[in-house]
Amino acid sequence: MQLVIETKNESVKAGDWIIENGTNAGECYATTDKNMRKNYRVENESGKNEYEWNEYECVSGVRLGVIVDENVAGLLLNSVVHEDGKNLMMSQADLISVVLNENCPSIRMRKKKSVKAVRVEHSVTIVTYVEVSVSAKVVDIATPWDSTQSMPVHMGDILCICENEDMSGGFECYRIARAEWNQTYELAD
Repeated sequence: MQLVIETKNESVKAGDWIIENGTNAGECYATTDKNMRKNYRVENESGKNEYEWNEYECVSGVRLGVIVDENVAGLLLNSVVHEDGKNLMMSQADLISVVLNENCPSIRMRKKKSVKAVRVEHSVTIVTYVEVSVSAKVVDIATPWDSTQSMPVHMGDILCICENEDMSGGFECYRIARAEWNQTYELAD
């Protein structure tokens, strides 16, 4: 299996959490304490030290996703800013506008297992690795945590749309690489 760097998050602060999804690539990402407690069973876990790696059950339920197929790829490419024939990074606002307002067919999905997580005591940088995609790259999108950082979107990937009151517009959208989605999510009824 060949791995590639998906993102580099330099904005992880003390009190945030690092989550390890248990994928073949060892995918890790960060979330705020508020989002961790909203999406995972953290409270009432007697005997757990939050500053050590522990397993946490996902309680967030069903999430909305959009599979990047030819139709969605076309909508994304038509909405991204072009300069000198080159695609620039698509902003969170533009991405959310496309996936929510352009009648993109959505799927209902949920995490299929718990995650390992640890609360960080000081600022750290998280480098996220994913399996190399064999599908064509469509566009780069801005990450929810830093509008200057990007993540690639490939054909077959899933765009996850979540409510996030800390984000402008109340939503965030991020890419889940297809291989990692297959290992961590399932379609909801």
